[in-house]
Amino acid sequence: MSTRKQPDARLQHHTYMTKRAWRRWAKQTRQGLPLAQRSAAVCDVLASSSLIHTANHILAYLPTPFELDLRSLLEALQHQGKRIYLTRTWAEHRQLSIHDVTGLEMDRLERHPFGYLQPPLDAALVDPKIVGLMLLPGLCFDLAGARLGYGMGHIDRLLARTPRAHKVGVVAHELVVNRLPQETTDIRMDALATDQQILNCMN
Repeated sequence: MSTRKQPDARLQHHTYMTKRAWRRWAKQTRQGLPLAQRSAAVCDVLASSSLIHTANHILAYLPTPFELDLRSLLEALQHQGKRIYLTRTWAEHRQLSIHDVTGLEMDRLERHPFGYLQPPLDAALVDPKIVGLMLLPGLCFDLAGARLGYGMGHIDRLLARTPRAHKVGVVAHELVVNRLPQETTDIRMDALATDQQILNCMN
């Protein structure tokens, strides 16, 4: 396991920034990142980690144009016999459902209005308790495992339904900071996967 690397020293004094300010900062920061390069690197980091080797039921995500892309890793994992799951967004319920997409052709996926692909309605629905490893996106994360999303709460509600899963935030290393504001009900990540290393969270 890689050693922990401190985030950018310029962020050390931003302890009291609001979530809105952090979102603005994260969106500005990620605009200048070479996402294709970073995506390939984080796939390599995950592929060589014990997190992946020991997991058989993996919940992942398909990216928006601004998120790290794990599709090459997910394809390789399916060839290894892993089960791959994706979420489907139900805006009217403010919930995510989990579907088995192992072996599903990409042209069967549906485009969500936010720009990412998701399982079709007829994809096999699964119990969240089956998931052993969760690979989750976010705008940024802190060293204690706090995740900053887009403010809609979909993933937070999903995390409450998967208490036994090992939760891993997937993020470029520039978007790992010392501390983010967090509510008492927020659920932290167990680890972070960056394009440089796996970080065990200090929670």
